[in-house]
Amino acid sequence: MSEIFYIADTHFRHKNILKLDDRPWMDIAQMEYSMIRRWNERVDKNDSVYILGDFCWSRNTEDWKYLLGQLNGQKTLIRGNHDPKHFTNRIKDLFADIKDYKEIKDNGRTVILSHYCIPFFKNDYLENVYMIYGHVHATMEYSMLIDIKQYIENHMSDTDGVKNLGKFYNAGCMLHDYTPKTLDELILDDK
Repeated sequence: MSEIFYIADTHFRHKNILKLDDRPWMDIAQMEYSMIRRWNERVDKNDSVYILGDFCWSRNTEDWKYLLGQLNGQKTLIRGNHDPKHFTNRIKDLFADIKDYKEIKDNGRTVILSHYCIPFFKNDYLENVYMIYGHVHATMEYSMLIDIKQYIENHMSDTDGVKNLGKFYNAGCMLHDYTPKTLDELILDDK
């Protein structure tokens, strides 16, 4: 049975990301080799992978074609701020879909996908609705989002039976061992 995975902010071909994220590799070649290996150890060819933005720093079609060809799964890109606004048909054909925002079903649960965190997302008061995002690396902004989430979980009053449940999760690869994760794994990693 195929699975659904999520990952964000892989930043392939981005040399400065090694320092910005304090990634554990000496150079981009090591990073890409390791991240491709980790991806393919988790993901089979029939699995779905939702890439929540900032996939590749390069604008070279051949770089995208090479990287996407190395990675298992049916890939959907939720466009991030560092992804091109327009793709050639050669790149578009390598994705199952390319969107700025998408809502999907994952084992009976509704998942809202955006590169950017939306703490107050559609149906945030329902038990089976989740928001997955990227964009925010292990920075002060991420700490602020954790504080917002904790505040929502602990202090938002139940008004007329409606209460935001604070179920938004960062799929940034730097927070998840540079590996695509399932929704259940993202939830567990958040605890």
